Amino acid sequence: MKNKKIVLLIVLICSMVLSAAILFMWNYPGDYNTTLEVNWKITIPSEAQYSEIYRKDSGSSFHGDGIRYHVFSYEEHSYISAMLDWESEEQETIFYANYSDAVNGLLDAIEVPSEYRPYCSECLFWYDSQADNSEIIILWDKGNSTIYVVESFL
Repeated sequence: MKNKKIVLLIVLICSMVLSAAILFMWNYPGDYNTTLEVNWKITIPSEAQYSEIYRKDSGSSFHGDGIRYHVFSYEEHSYISAMLDWESEEQETIFYANYSDAVNGLLDAIEVPSEYRPYCSECLFWYDSQADNSEIIILWDKGNSTIYVVESFL
């Protein structure tokens, strides 16, 4: 009888540890650069020595739709310069008249505080969209060594 209790206790503890590990892995956000690569076929070069300073999103959803926002600081300008074909002129997006309106509208929707928002007039832009109308806008504020990534998934 005593051996059965010990075995049952060991099985119960192992089950709890395994369940906790599975839950952790299920909710682990992973590397954001991997997410960018999978969703948009771009990456932030590790040689730029970047670090995330802010993130916010619209929350979990069954289909993965919603808004995601990340702010990165970096050390090496040359890698960011070569990362994308940056534009200085704002263009129209799928849902907005220009990049600034899109960024502000999306960040308003997830209530990003002003201290974590870009000054669009100080930034260069990169934009892409997908067939499902998902969009990404990356803003580069070279003067502040900051990259802002705004994604909207539909």
